[in-house]
Amino acid sequence: MHSSQYARSTGLLIWGIVLLVLGQAVWSNGQQSALLDSLTSSGFLDTSSDGQTAIVIGALMALVGLILLILGVVRLSTNVDMAALVAARKLAAKEADDIKATQKRLTAESDDAQSNDD
Repeated sequence: MHSSQYARSTGLLIWGIVLLVLGQAVWSNGQQSALLDSLTSSGFLDTSSDGQTAIVIGALMALVGLILLILGVVRLSTNVDMAALVAARKLAAKEADDIKATQKRLTAESDDAQSNDD
């Protein structure tokens, strides 16, 4: 993974949540309006398109919000993967340094023990 793969996810997540919630509210309001219009109209055909327009706009807003939310989660998971990879590499390098230091110390101790035996 390269640092060029890093991308901010906060904006997408926030806009996705906002549009999803607002889209759901507009869609629900449009449904209620369409239902009320159909119950109060005298004919079989609904002549009012306000409710239907709100339903379409709300559904589109919710769909765009869902897409933005999914993109934000993908970016967030990519960033988490990159952070975990960097942490794992640093930990592996530290462990390798610790092993080298321990081997050097043990070698020095064994050399001291051999020189004391002579």
